[in-house]
Amino acid sequence: MLRKLVLVFVVIGAFCARDAGAASVTLTSPAIQTVVRPAGPFSVILEWDGTVNLDPGYTLNSVGASFLRDAANDAVPDLNIHPFFTTTGVLLRVVINSTQPLGLYNLNIDLASPSFMEFTECPSVGICNSDTVRSTKFDYGINVIDPNAVPEPASLVLLGTGLAVGARRWRRRLSR
Repeated sequence: MLRKLVLVFVVIGAFCARDAGAASVTLTSPAIQTVVRPAGPFSVILEWDGTVNLDPGYTLNSVGASFLRDAANDAVPDLNIHPFFTTTGVLLRVVINSTQPLGLYNLNIDLASPSFMEFTECPSVGICNSDTVRSTKFDYGINVIDPNAVPEPASLVLLGTGLAVGARRWRRRLSR
C-alpha cells in the first residue's frame, strides 16, 4: 500500500514539475554591459550571447525585449534593440550611438522591475494558447559611460600624496 502511495506522489510530482516548465536562459555575456559612448558618427554594438533551453516537446514561438529606462523614467533615445528569433548564439543586440545620454539603463517601464528579453514556447504538437504557452526571460541593461572621464579630486590627492612620499623616500636613500 505504501509503495503504491509513493508511486502516486512521484507521478503527480513529475506531472506538476512538467507543467511548471523548465525552460531557461543561459547567458555567456554579462547581463549588464558597460560601454564607452562613441564619439562622432560611430556606433557601438552590444550583444548578449547565450542559449535558450526549451522544454521537451516545445518549440520557440516568439521573442521580445522591453525598452531600457533609467531611474528617472527616461527611455534611451534612438536606441536600436534587436531581439533574435533563435535559441543559440546572439540572442539580443543593442546599438549605441554618440547621442546616447550617459547613465545606467536597466529598468522596465514600471521602474521597479529590470528590463528583460522574453522567449515564449508552445507545444510542438497541438494548440498554442494561454493555457499551453510558457515563457522564460533574462534581465539586461547597459551602462553608458563618458569616454573623457576626469578623475575625482580625492583620487588626484591620493595619487599626489603617494608620489610625494615615494620621492621623499628616494631622496633619503640617495643621501645615505
